[in-house]
Amino acid sequence: MVEWWRIMVVYGPCQDARRVQFLEELLAYRGSSPRPWLLYGNFNMIYRALDKSNYILDWCCMRRFRTFLEKTRLQEIEMRDILFSWSNDRENLTLKHFG
Repeated sequence: MVEWWRIMVVYGPCQDARRVQFLEELLAYRGSSPRPWLLYGNFNMIYRALDKSNYILDWCCMRRFRTFLEKTRLQEIEMRDILFSWSNDRENLTLKHFG
């Protein structure tokens, strides 16, 4: 038996106002099909504090993203041997791991 998957590559917006719309669109898309779903890419959001090298956090955005992950039942595929995948490249360095 063949099982069909939906695979989608995403690059999330950097502006908070657009992030809400982005997650709502993905949630609606997920609701349109019961098939297994793989999202690959960069959401430009984090859902846990350990994914950032400092504690200047947008708790509201993190909570919104975590809720999205719970509703869609998406799970992160962890990277091996890499703590962070992004840097702001400034003197006061900030590192993040975007799921």
